[in-house]
Amino acid sequence: MDDTTLAEDSPKVDYEKSIKRQWMVYTNGIFGMTGGVFSFFFYAFFIIIASLGVSNAIIGQPISAPALLIPLFVLIWMITNIIFNNSLVKVKGKDLKNNKKNILEVIDEKFSNYDFVINDDQMMRSFRPFENPIWGTIITILFDGDTMYLNITSLGRSNSTTMIHGLYNFIKAKRIAKYYREHYS
Repeated sequence: MDDTTLAEDSPKVDYEKSIKRQWMVYTNGIFGMTGGVFSFFFYAFFIIIASLGVSNAIIGQPISAPALLIPLFVLIWMITNIIFNNSLVKVKGKDLKNNKKNILEVIDEKFSNYDFVINDDQMMRSFRPFENPIWGTIITILFDGDTMYLNITSLGRSNSTTMIHGLYNFIKAKRIAKYYREHYS
């Protein structure tokens, strides 16, 4: 990928805090975690509306199952997405040189057309903007000695974090970690 503007504009990862917490921590705080100011308020709006829907369904006479389950589902989905969108999957490897080479082979096998534009001894990130047919994606790999931490984030319009892919991406990262352990450890 020749265009590195998304890499330069994306939220900057705080490497030390992310490794310590095993959670993606961004230098711009809560707004980086949710994909920007607009996304933060969008999340907050849906969580508040869903919470009000749940409380109204509980207080209302009689309790209607759809009136309770739909807002409860939205509330759980939003909170789950926020948690899993920023979770790091720990992958035990061998050494830094082999880890980098092997994880790139796994990423090439599991994904297509990813170029890691930020590549140093601590972090590798790959960006595929939303112009692609399905969704944009950021793959972040943090290296800490012989351990790697993997995070996959989906992007929607305007390259902001999507609100529906957190759990799916976490499961995908877990599968990559499992594949890595089975074939490279």
